[in-house]
Amino acid sequence: MFEVTRDQTNKDIISGDIFASSEYYKRIYGEFPSKFKVPAVEEYGDKFVLRADLTDGGLKAYAAERMISEIEEDTLVYCAPRQGHAADAIAQVARIYGKKVVFFMPSSKKASDHQAALFAYGHCTFKFVRIAAMPVLNKYAREWAEANGARYIPFGMTGTPLVTAGLIKVGQEVTRALQFSPTEFYCAVSTGTMLRALCIAWPNTHARGVAVARNIKKGEIGTADVVSATMPFLTPSKVSKD
Repeated sequence: MFEVTRDQTNKDIISGDIFASSEYYKRIYGEFPSKFKVPAVEEYGDKFVLRADLTDGGLKAYAAERMISEIEEDTLVYCAPRQGHAADAIAQVARIYGKKVVFFMPSSKKASDHQAALFAYGHCTFKFVRIAAMPVLNKYAREWAEANGARYIPFGMTGTPLVTAGLIKVGQEVTRALQFSPTEFYCAVSTGTMLRALCIAWPNTHARGVAVARNIKKGEIGTADVVSATMPFLTPSKVSKD
């Protein structure tokens, strides 16, 4: 079980105004010509599913694209945990924009499926490090990037305005496609980057999340109601038809 803050502030809000924040992120994203298609939305009865799994690199590839396209360094550095899709998104975007990626990974007897999938990318190299906690690995990765003229990308791409802007752009495109904003939405939560961005994109929508990887701290959930996962991450669960 993970600890989840009761504080419903959003650290990505600018000057305390969610509507001004939406306009700010829309302005910095601009008319950037994305090379990714906006994920499709499929309807199931009275519910809609944003099919990011049908887009190369998922939703975070769309989010990270503009940020990565503007990086001057030839090499990106990122910490890839045993589970998570941000690393694949970074690899996808880096390939399109001619960048190399060095992934730092926590070592274990066997690479996870999410980590092993990255081995298919020829422009990526891997450094497995035995660590006690991810913050230590992030420190090693940041120091390596500084010493080797590479660009370190924060874990979960959190705190990166252009990534938040990209996710808000996706939300706005979904609204345009549906011709209305959703009344509520659900998503998994790790660093909360996606959750906070969608809270800004859909300010009148009831946001719900499930913490699946770490404790959630003050400023990380925005206006969402977040609960802890009650079973180990990636454990198969029964799907309710209700």
